[in-house]
Formats: sequence, C-alpha cells, structure tokens
Amino acid sequence: MIGACDSKRCEGFTLFETLIVLAILALMIAVAMPMLKRSAPDRELKSQAQEIAALLRYGRTLAIRDNREIEVAIDLEHRLIEIPAIGRPVRLRASTGLKILTARGQVAPRTATIVFTPQGGSSGGSIEISDGKIAALVAVSWLTADVRTSVETVR
Repeated sequence: MIGACDSKRCEGFTLFETLIVLAILALMIAVAMPMLKRSAPDRELKSQAQEIAALLRYGRTLAIRDNREIEVAIDLEHRLIEIPAIGRPVRLRASTGLKILTARGQVAPRTATIVFTPQGGSSGGSIEISDGKIAALVAVSWLTADVRTSVETVR
C-alpha cells in the first residue's frame, strides 16, 4: 500500500521523484507537438476531400432516388461546392487551391457543374484541392458516377 510506513521504511514517491516524472512528460510533449502540427494541414485537406466526395455521392444517390438529374455546383470564386436545391455546401478556405477539370477536358474558369443522371451515370470530371504541399483529387467517372479520392504530395 502506498504511503504505508512500518518501523524501518516508508513506501511511496518522494517529491523529487514526482518532479522527475513530470519533467520527462513535459519533454515528451514538447517533442511530439511539432510532429502533430505538421500533420494537421494534411488531415484537414484530406477531410475536405472526403466531404466533397460524400457530397458528390449524395448527389448520385438523390438522382437515382428521385429519378431526376442532380447538379453539383462548384463555384471557384467563392470556393463553394454544393447541391443548390439541398444546401449544406462544402466551403474551402481562401488559401486552398481549387481546380476543376470538366468532362470535356477543359479547366473551368469560374463555375462548373457535375451532373448525375437517374440511370446512375454522370457528366464526370474532377476536383483538385491543394495547400501547396499536398494535393487531393476527387474524380467522378462519367460512366458509373463512381467517386474516388486520392492524395499526393506536391513537389
């Protein structure tokens, strides 16, 4: 039992031992913090790519469910990706790079749309977001409307 004493000795931790343990913990935290901060932008960009992919998949689901075409609008000026009739847009930070490649192989200048059809297809295209060090690509297949994400380091 900690803190119990018998006639020859007492068990427990001294103040000095406790301070040594706290100093070691503080040192470990100080070393770990820069590593956590470096990976935070990567996680944020990946998270935004996942949100965009989820919105696109939701658009495909709505098109099939409601038996009508659903457009996902991408506004490059305001850094906004949304299904206009639904709301709940994905907003990107001003510092995040945003590039759209349409189904025709053209880079969209200001706005673009990806259209999902009731048959499960789409107009296709891709959305690339980047923060200078890392880039994430969300691609939509024109035939199957399959949405895929990939993340790579920019050199």
